[in-house]
Amino acid sequence: MGTTQYRLVEQDDQLVLNARAQGSSSGLFNTTEVSLDETPWLKWRWKVARIGNGNDEKSKSGDDYPVRLYVIVSGGLQFWKSYSLVYVWSNSARLNESWDNPYTSNVRHIAVESGDNNVGEWRSYERNVKDDFARVFGVVPDKLEAVAIMTDSDNSGQNFEAWYGDIQFKEG
Repeated sequence: MGTTQYRLVEQDDQLVLNARAQGSSSGLFNTTEVSLDETPWLKWRWKVARIGNGNDEKSKSGDDYPVRLYVIVSGGLQFWKSYSLVYVWSNSARLNESWDNPYTSNVRHIAVESGDNNVGEWRSYERNVKDDFARVFGVVPDKLEAVAIMTDSDNSGQNFEAWYGDIQFKEG
């Protein structure tokens, strides 16, 4: 398994992060405390060159996405109590559908984009993270400890290229 390549590039007169996965998997992780009481809204944008082809994203062998955005609640020293909500561009899930990661129930996915209709276009999103945690985990955390992005294709062996734009939290 290789490492996804990440680099800053200029596109459409803006600096964005380009990711290329060729049968590889790795992410970028930023430890940052975010108060969900003060800034529950997550706003971001991304673009993909293609989506997965025929992989069952809900299985271990198909758990690959051109773009993922993780918001993470830490369990501290009790790491098994950590959990993550992951916004993804799915190849076939219904919009707003959520499901367990095939490796652990402490990670849940939500499809914010699905299918190939908008491939090659910048897509922008705003999500209320507190509401999403309540819906998929049944808990409402007061803060996040980390945010991460990931472009991966290690399970299916496909090639993905994606671009990540601004990622920010804002007041409700």
